[in-house]
Amino acid sequence: MAKMIQHCSIICGAWSCKRGAMLWRWIAVLLLYSAGPLYASDTEYFISATAHAGTGHFAPFWFHQQTRGRILPAPSSVTFDGGFRRDYRDVPGKLELGYGADGVVQLADDTAALFFNELYAKARYWWVEVKAGVQTLPTGFEHPTLSAGGILFSRNARSIPAVTIGFDQYRAVPFTNELVCVQGALMHGWFTRHYGFKNMMLHHKYLQVLIGKNLPVRLHARLDHAAQWGGTTGLPGYFNQPSDWKDYISIFMGRSGGDNATIADQSNVLGNHLIGQSLKLEAGIGDWTMAGYWQIVLEDMPLRVMGFTLNYPDGLWGFTLTNRGESIVKSIVYEYLNTTDQSGPFHDMDGIVYGGADNYFEGYYPEGWAYVGNTIGTPLITSPFYRLSEDKHTYNNRVRAHHFAIEGGKQSWDYRLLATFTRNFGFNNFHIPDPPVVKQRYYLLDLHYRPKFNPQLSLGAALGIDRGKLTGNSYGLQLSARYNFD
Repeated sequence: MAKMIQHCSIICGAWSCKRGAMLWRWIAVLLLYSAGPLYASDTEYFISATAHAGTGHFAPFWFHQQTRGRILPAPSSVTFDGGFRRDYRDVPGKLELGYGADGVVQLADDTAALFFNELYAKARYWWVEVKAGVQTLPTGFEHPTLSAGGILFSRNARSIPAVTIGFDQYRAVPFTNELVCVQGALMHGWFTRHYGFKNMMLHHKYLQVLIGKNLPVRLHARLDHAAQWGGTTGLPGYFNQPSDWKDYISIFMGRSGGDNATIADQSNVLGNHLIGQSLKLEAGIGDWTMAGYWQIVLEDMPLRVMGFTLNYPDGLWGFTLTNRGESIVKSIVYEYLNTTDQSGPFHDMDGIVYGGADNYFEGYYPEGWAYVGNTIGTPLITSPFYRLSEDKHTYNNRVRAHHFAIEGGKQSWDYRLLATFTRNFGFNNFHIPDPPVVKQRYYLLDLHYRPKFNPQLSLGAALGIDRGKLTGNSYGLQLSARYNFD
C-alpha cells in the first residue's frame, strides 16, 4: 500500500501545477485510504465511450458544449472515460467520507489527451463538508440537463482543481422549522491551463437561501462572488500578477491592489471579479412542478441588487415545467438570454469612471472567464477555442438568444430535443464583420436506450445540426455507450 501511495503521489504531483502539487498528493492518499477495497459494495463504477463524425470546421455545438470539456469540438473525435464514485451514507452525527474519479481519454486527428475530469476526496461532519481535488463548479438554478447554461457558471468547462469548505446541501436555519434553509461554500482553485499564464488562481464563494422548503411555493435566492487572480506570464505586454496572502485578502474583500498591481487594479479592484445574482420561484401543481428563474452577472461597479443595476436589461430568464412521474414529456424548458446592454458602451466620461462597457467574461487574462478553451459561464458567449488565431479573447459576448428544450421517455427509451436561436453582435467597440448582426442556430436530437434485460447499459445516438455564420454550418452523428457496475 505504501508503494502504491508513493507512485500515485508522484504521478499526481507531476501532472498538476506547481502550487497544487501538495494538494494532489493528499488527494491520492485520501482516495487510497478511504476507498478501502476498490470493490466495496457502496462504490459505483462506470465506463463509457462516445464518438461523433460530421461536416464543418467544428462539431455540432450541442455535441461538445455543456459536457464539462469531455467531448472535443473537432469534426470527428472519440472519447473514452471511466471511474468510480462513493457518496455519503447520510448518517447524522457521524464523520462521513466520499471520493470519486473520472479519467478521460480524447482522440481526434490532431489531438490525444488524457486527464481527470474528477478526482476528489471529501469528508462531512454534521453540516460542514470539506472537499479537495478536481471537482465540478457549482451551477445555479437552471435545469440540469436541458438548460443552455447558467449565465455565470454552467456545465461547459472542465472541472478545476480546488479545495472547498461549506454546506453541501440546504440546511435549515435553527428555530425556523425549515422555513428558511441556507447553503454555501468557499472555494480556492487553480487554473492549471490558461493561455499565456501559469499558476492562476480562482476565488469563489456563494450563499444560497431557500424560503418555504415544505410549502407549495418556494423561493430560492443566490449570490456568487468569483475572481481570477495571480499568475505569472511571459507574454509581451502582460505582467506577473500579485499572489501573496495580503493579495488574497484584497481578492476576498473585493479591494483595490497595492503597489505591486497594475495601475488599473490599483484604481479599481485587484483581479478579474464577477458577481452573480439569481432568483428562482417554484410551485407544485399535482404531478407537475413549475419554476421561473432569473440570473444576472456584474463585472463593474457599482454593485446593486437585481433590477437596479446599470446593466438591468441583461440577464438570463428561464421557465421550466417538470413532471415528477414517468411521462412521455418529463420536462419543458424555455430560456431567453440577453447580454447586449453591458451598462452602455462607455466605461468613463470626461475622465470620470462610472461603469459601463462591461465586456462580459473579458479582463486582464487573455482567455478571460474560461478554462481549457471553454467558457465557464453560458456557452452562448462564444468560447475562446473558436478563435483560431493566437489572440484568445472572445470576439462575441453581446448575444440575444432563445432556447427551447424538451425531454421525456417511455419504458426503455429517453429523448432530449434542443433548439437554440441566437443573434450575435460581437463585443463593445467591435462588430462581427458585415453584416454586424450574425445569426446562428443550434439543434440537437438525443436518444438513449436501456435494454430491459440489462438496465445498467445505456446506448445513445444523437443528431446535431448547426446553421449560421458565427460558428459555421455543420451536421453530425454521435454514438455513445455507458455501463454502470454494481
